[in-house]
Amino acid sequence: ASSSSYAIQVYDPTDSIRIVSNTITYTGSGQVISFQNNNTSSVANVIKDNDISTSGYEYIYAYNVDSIAGNKITGALNSTGVELASGATLVANNYITIGGIGTSKAITLNANCSNSTIVYNSINNTGNNPTGSLALELSGAPTGLTVKNNIFACTDGGLPVSIAAAQSGHDWDYNCYYSSNINLSFL
Repeated sequence: ASSSSYAIQVYDPTDSIRIVSNTITYTGSGQVISFQNNNTSSVANVIKDNDISTSGYEYIYAYNVDSIAGNKITGALNSTGVELASGATLVANNYITIGGIGTSKAITLNANCSNSTIVYNSINNTGNNPTGSLALELSGAPTGLTVKNNIFACTDGGLPVSIAAAQSGHDWDYNCYYSSNINLSFL
């Protein structure tokens, strides 16, 4: 499969889209769920309660999605679990296991994800790259984030948190961090 293959692709919906309660086993090399919404007036776009296992590139790529909640994401090596590209998104109650010897990221927030909420997620990154196996990555300086009550574990030497730039204006508390590495975060 090419790098542009998808199990589910949504592009610029004109109405609310809900991707709910699917079991997806994907062996392609592209994104499992690609949700690109340039129509910011479209609301209630949800990716919820899906059971996803794959060897693909990215599990969920989200651009202006309202919530990603209750998903179980397992099996990825050297890939990304959830990437928020743009928009304020609720990421809650997800279970993500990811790993590999290369770059593996459970949740990535890009600079355009201000006012997103990351709560009650259980992350286990079994990757052994000391700077590339990440539970949570902030790649830029989104503002107004809420990051609470998460478990960010890197059980084979990765970093629970990687922050690319100085941050401000966040509500960040009650998270659990674990790494077999001596470092817990990178700035």
